[in-house]
Amino acid sequence: MRAMLGVCLMICATSGIAVECGPTTTVKSLQAQLARIDRLRDNIDVHIEALLKEEDASSLSAQTEADNLRVRRLGQQTRYILSADQAGERLTSVVSRSLVIAQIRDAMLDKGDTERANTFLSNSLVGVHKFAVNLHRGINRTFAQITSPAAIHDVSMLRDVISEIAATYEKCSLPNQG
Repeated sequence: MRAMLGVCLMICATSGIAVECGPTTTVKSLQAQLARIDRLRDNIDVHIEALLKEEDASSLSAQTEADNLRVRRLGQQTRYILSADQAGERLTSVVSRSLVIAQIRDAMLDKGDTERANTFLSNSLVGVHKFAVNLHRGINRTFAQITSPAAIHDVSMLRDVISEIAATYEKCSLPNQG
């Protein structure tokens, strides 16, 4: 198992990978980022559930075109808020990969293995940065469409966390790029 991991890290470490941020990124910091995302996603899920219930109740009692329009608007709001939740879910997945690499790095006994794991982690964090930047753009478009004040607050906080994560790993760079 250790040999297989070493081969994987060696292959990844020799293929134009990021430097600098791996050694300074801790398991604890990655866990804290994931915890913040999870808390906000839990809050957002409450809004989605409430909107789905309201949409179901409204669709059962809809009798006029105005009622039907209200049901469609509730559906749109649900989709916008769900889109923000999915952005948080995707970022959780990407940050979780970096967390696993950091945990593996921390378990390494050999200095060379640790250095290769740090390089691999740095590369992963470059990906986290790029992914978070793109998610931030998307969530901004979604955010502009949300009308529920409570949902706006929680989606705004998720957007801020995504922005912070992007900024945290902004300095991570590929070799020969500073």
